[in-house]
Amino acid sequence: MFTKFSVENFKAFKKLTLNKLKRVNMITGVNSSGKTCLLESLFLFAGATNPKIYMGLCKWRGDEAIHPRVDYVFRYSFYDQKPSNTIKISAAGVFKKVKDVKLQQASNVLEIKPHLRGDIQGTTTTEENIIYGLDFYYTTIKRTIKSKIYWDEILSETGDKTQWRFNDTGKATADTVAGRFISPRQPDMLDETSKHLNEIIKKKKLNELVELMRCFEPDLVNITTINEEGRANIYADIGKDELFPLTSLGYGFFHFIRIALGALVIKDGILLIDEIENGIHHKVLPKLISFLFDIAEKNNLQVFFTTHSYEVVNETKDYVLSKKYDDFEIIRFFNKENEKVANIYDSSDLQDIDDVSLELR
Repeated sequence: MFTKFSVENFKAFKKLTLNKLKRVNMITGVNSSGKTCLLESLFLFAGATNPKIYMGLCKWRGDEAIHPRVDYVFRYSFYDQKPSNTIKISAAGVFKKVKDVKLQQASNVLEIKPHLRGDIQGTTTTEENIIYGLDFYYTTIKRTIKSKIYWDEILSETGDKTQWRFNDTGKATADTVAGRFISPRQPDMLDETSKHLNEIIKKKKLNELVELMRCFEPDLVNITTINEEGRANIYADIGKDELFPLTSLGYGFFHFIRIALGALVIKDGILLIDEIENGIHHKVLPKLISFLFDIAEKNNLQVFFTTHSYEVVNETKDYVLSKKYDDFEIIRFFNKENEKVANIYDSSDLQDIDDVSLELR
């Protein structure tokens, strides 16, 4: 797992370094203090050779690359929206057993730079400064991997004019880390959930999932996918005459199962959860917290989750103290002189901190 993580010139962060990260990390702070931004930087680094991830993050925030001359989707990722501020994200740590001590201690680095198109014939000085994409440079102890995501100019089918097409060069490699990002704002959540559910069924873990979800619906018998008009829809068997669409059981149920599936389908990676309490009743939280700590150990996952909930904090504190679990910390963000700053509390500090000091709301 990541033991050290540093991010520079990315969105809200001028520079942030987190040392001695733990297996389970809870992130708190007021709005716009950098919580989601930290999750995004972790996710970008985990998939450092796959720049499509960047556009996924943009869509979750409601942004898309709509035209090559509307470049704010790229520009706002640089600190102060200045492309001259090269984004640098680095991390040390391993997720699988590695005998080489150098590999265990090495910091891999992801640099992200603007992809300018000043070389296009006939462009003006203004157009030269437009960001047409992003260049990714991922450097490990062994090599540097370059990829990019960008607008590309191509000929139309008739060949008489040019059109713009969004393109990328990149793919997942053995140098990257498995990861799942669970956000309440993701589009196509049902498609992603169906895909993960099918993976669980193949791995014969469906009974484990159903047992877990009975904390929401005690009468739950089974969960399945049914292909309807070319789309896989999810249905729940709750002992009635007919199956019920999963979405009819409420958003809290849906959010919980997305978290559970995200944790169950990966090993040796990171699980990122934004607004973990979203739609979930406080009486169900103990089950969710217990599950996350257990699955983190079982699947060798490193978990990061954000919250604004006093109930989540209290349930997490109670779990950590009762189990004497020491591989845990709280990352509390706050604004100081126009910069994002983080205070760190580990399990030994839990007796001495209160909800107010964590600035949840």
